[in-house]
Amino acid sequence: MAGGMRTVLSPHARIGNSKAGPFHSSWPGVVLVLLVVSFIYAPALDYPFHFDDIHSIVDNPHIRSLRSIPAHFASGATFSREPSGAMYRPLVLVSYAFNHAWSGYEIWSYRAVNIAVHAANGLLVVALLRVMGLCGWAAVAGASLFLLHPVNVEAVVYISSRSESMCAAGFLFSLLAYEKAFRATGRSRIGWRAASLAGFGASLLSKSVGIGLLPVLLARELLASERGGSGRFGVRGGAAGGHATGAQPGDPRGGWEAVSGADDRLTAFAALFGSLAHPLRSVLRHQWPYWLVALPYLIGMRYLIDAALISHPVRSLSVQLLTQLKALVYYTLMLIMPVRLTVEHAFSLASGWQEPAVVLSGGLLLSMSLLGVGMLRRRFAGRRGTGFGAFPDHAGCTPYGPPLPVETGERPAHPGKELGSSNLSGGHSAFWLVFPLLVLLPTLVVPLNVLVNEHRLYLPTVALAALMALAVGKMPRHHGSGRRMVAALAVWLLTASVLTSQRTAVWASVESLWQDALVKAATMPRPHIYVGDEQARNGRLAKALRAYRQALTVNPLLLTARERVVVHNNTGAVLLSAGDYVAAVEHYQQALQLDPGYALAQEGLEVAAARLQREHSPEADRLRQLGLKLMVDAQLDEAITHLRQSLWLQSDPQTWMALAMAYERQGANDQAARTYAVLANLARGQPYAETALRRLQVLGRDE
Repeated sequence: MAGGMRTVLSPHARIGNSKAGPFHSSWPGVVLVLLVVSFIYAPALDYPFHFDDIHSIVDNPHIRSLRSIPAHFASGATFSREPSGAMYRPLVLVSYAFNHAWSGYEIWSYRAVNIAVHAANGLLVVALLRVMGLCGWAAVAGASLFLLHPVNVEAVVYISSRSESMCAAGFLFSLLAYEKAFRATGRSRIGWRAASLAGFGASLLSKSVGIGLLPVLLARELLASERGGSGRFGVRGGAAGGHATGAQPGDPRGGWEAVSGADDRLTAFAALFGSLAHPLRSVLRHQWPYWLVALPYLIGMRYLIDAALISHPVRSLSVQLLTQLKALVYYTLMLIMPVRLTVEHAFSLASGWQEPAVVLSGGLLLSMSLLGVGMLRRRFAGRRGTGFGAFPDHAGCTPYGPPLPVETGERPAHPGKELGSSNLSGGHSAFWLVFPLLVLLPTLVVPLNVLVNEHRLYLPTVALAALMALAVGKMPRHHGSGRRMVAALAVWLLTASVLTSQRTAVWASVESLWQDALVKAATMPRPHIYVGDEQARNGRLAKALRAYRQALTVNPLLLTARERVVVHNNTGAVLLSAGDYVAAVEHYQQALQLDPGYALAQEGLEVAAARLQREHSPEADRLRQLGLKLMVDAQLDEAITHLRQSLWLQSDPQTWMALAMAYERQGANDQAARTYAVLANLARGQPYAETALRRLQVLGRDE
C-alpha cells in the first residue's frame, strides 16, 4: 500500500498508564449512580415478604441454622418447607442463612442484601465494559441504564429473585475474568482463568440459567473483533480463512468473499460452514474447562431436567417453543418501553404456528438472524487494509484495556488520536445483540410454569446497557450530535428513575402488588389467588371465595397442579372459618387428591372433620330422613340441600353416602366422586369406606 502501511495490533498491549484500572476516570460517575440507586430503593427496605418468600424463607426451617449449610449443597430439598418446592440453589440458601443469623426475620436485612448484590452487578457491568474497550463515561452510562431500568425492580425488591441477581453476579464476574485472562500473560492469565471458572460455578450454584454462559463465551470468541490475527486461540478470519473455504491461499477477499461468488449456492453454504469449523474447534479446545465444570452440575440435575423436558413437562415442546417465540418480541418491547410492568403478565400460550403473533415474531427473529449472519460474514471477511483487531477511530475518550499499535515501522493512521474507543461496528455490537437470546436459551427451551416474567430480563438488560454504551461512546462529546446524545441519555435515565421509583412503590404491600396485577392481567389465575388470600387475611370471606372461584375458571389451561392444590386448600380454610365444615371438607379432600402429601390440607381436613363430629343431633336425623324421602320422590336438588344441612349439624357416614348417591343419580359425577372420596377418608375401616371405594372404581376415579 503506497503512502502508508496498515496498523498492526498486539493483543496484549494497553493504552496509557498500565496501572489504570477499570474504574479509572469513571469513579465519580459510579458513586453518583450508586447513590441514586440507593435513594430509589431505600423505601423498599421495610416492604413485606411476598409469595414464594413465604415457603422458601419464612416457613423454611432449613435456613434457621448455619449448621445446615452443608445440607444445602447436598440436595435441593432444603429450598422449601414443601417437598414440591425443591430447587437446587445452595448459594442462595447460604445467603438466606446468613441473613437469618444476622437479623432473624427482620425484613430490611434481606432486602439490603438484594440491593447490595444489584449494586455490585452494576460495578461488574462498568468493569466489563471498560475492559472490553469502552471509555469511562460511556461505561458508567451503560451501567446506569442497567441499575435504573424499571424491569429490574422485581429482581431487587422481590427477595426470592435474589437467585437471579446472584446468578448474574457469578455470570458477569466469570465473563469479566475471561476478558482479563485474554489480556493477561503467564501466571496472571492462569489466575484469571481460575477466577472465571469459579464465577461460572457460583452462577450455576445460584440458578440453573447460569448454564447460558457456555454459548455466550462461544459467541464472544466467534464475534469479538479484538480476537484478531492469531489472537489467543488461533481463531483466524480474512485471508487466513481462505484455506477453509476453498479459496486460494493469499486471496485477499478471504473465505467469505470467495464463497459468495460461487455459482452453486449449496456448495457455497457448505463452504461457509466449513469456514467456521476451524475457529469453532479451536475455541472449544480452550473452553473445555467450562464444560468440565458444567458436567457434574448437569449430571446432578438430570432428574429435574428429565421431569421438565421428558417425563412430566408442563407443556409440549412444540407449544413451548412457539410460545417463547412470541415471548422474545414481548421481552424486547418490555425492555424498550417498560410502562406496563406487573408481577403477572397477561400472556397466553401459542395456539399454533399460524397464530398471527407467532408469525410476526418468527419474521422478526428471522430478520435479526439474517442481520447476524451478515455481521458474521463481515467478521470473517475482514476489512481491506485492516485486520480483525483494528478498532475504528473514535475520538472522545480514552479506553481501558484494548490493544495498541505495535512498533513495526509503520505510520499510525491518525497521529495524535487514540485507537480503541467503543467499537460500535462489527464484533462488539454483534456479540451484545445475540447475548440476550443466549442467556434466555434455557428458559426458552425448558417449559416452566410461568410463561414470561420480568426477572428473566435481568441479564439481557446488560446487553441493552452495553449497546447503549457503545452508541454513546461513539459520539464525540465536543460535537453537537454528541451533546444531543448525552442530553437524550440524561432524559431517558431521569425517566427510568421515575418509573423505577413508581414500580418499587407497587411492592409496598401484598394487596397493592396483586391488585396492580389484577388490573393489568385479569385473565391470569395467579392474581385472583393472591387477591383472594389477602381478602381472607383481612376477614373479607365472601370476596375471598369469589376470587378463588375466578382463579379456577378464568384461564384453566394456565392453572398449574400446585396452584389448584393451593386454591382448594385456601378455599377450604375460608369455608372452615365461615363455619361451612361440609364444604371445607370437600375442598380439602380435592386438594389432597391432587397432592396427597400436602400438609396444610391434611391439617385442615382433620380440623374440619373434628368439628363435624358432634353429639347426636335429632335435627340432623330429621333432615337426613327428609333428604332420603326426597330422593325416593326424585326431587334430587331439594334432597341434596337437606342432606348438606344435616351434615353441617352432624357428620354421619350414612348421610355422606346418601349425599354421594344423590349426586350420582343427578349425573353430577364429579361431585359424587368427591363426596365418595371424603367418605372413604372419614370412615376408614368401616363398610361405608369399602362401598365408597367401589363406587369410585365404577366412576373411574379410583386413582
